[in-house]
Amino acid sequence: SFAAGDYSLTLRGGGYNQAAGTFNAPGQLNIGYPGSSDSADFIKTGGTFNPGFNTVTFGGGGATYNVGTSETFYNVIMNKNSSQSLTITAGQFMVVTSTLTLEDGRVYTGTLEARGNVTVAPTWDNGSNGPLIFSGSSASGRADQTFDLTGAAALFNGNITVDKPEGEVTLLSPLTLDLAGQDLTVTSGTWPLVNTTTKSF
Repeated sequence: SFAAGDYSLTLRGGGYNQAAGTFNAPGQLNIGYPGSSDSADFIKTGGTFNPGFNTVTFGGGGATYNVGTSETFYNVIMNKNSSQSLTITAGQFMVVTSTLTLEDGRVYTGTLEARGNVTVAPTWDNGSNGPLIFSGSSASGRADQTFDLTGAAALFNGNITVDKPEGEVTLLSPLTLDLAGQDLTVTSGTWPLVNTTTKSF
């Protein structure tokens, strides 16, 4: 097992690859160094990844996320180089229980499942993104979640689903769905229309 304290650990080169044992994430875990050319994957075929109440940043160049089915994180920051992507393997999930920040780059194919708040920065790349699901509850994450795209209203181009057992998702800024076939679906939970939501083609 690997026990980490409240410090920063940066994994470059091949990134993170776990086949067995227990990994306790440090206060700040960088998978690839932001601004570098690192192609640092996140691969987990066995063992336990314990996120604690810590932050994982995905930085550097294009990389792959492959965990079998899903992996759970506390805070996640996507800060890939401009126009570079983290490709989540098709059918797989990245679950974030506290705060998901989309700073730069893109996320392709697999699903981001947010159980807490989501922020999209004005530096996020405007391109096709994998789907985003809001699923927070008082038992896992937050029952009431927020979605903030201030200065980035049209920059998230994936499908958005609200599928919550309780609570609501509050939109803190305008949201523009401007990619052909891009949908907003409310399966359960509440999406109050307190800000402008537009769809244009």
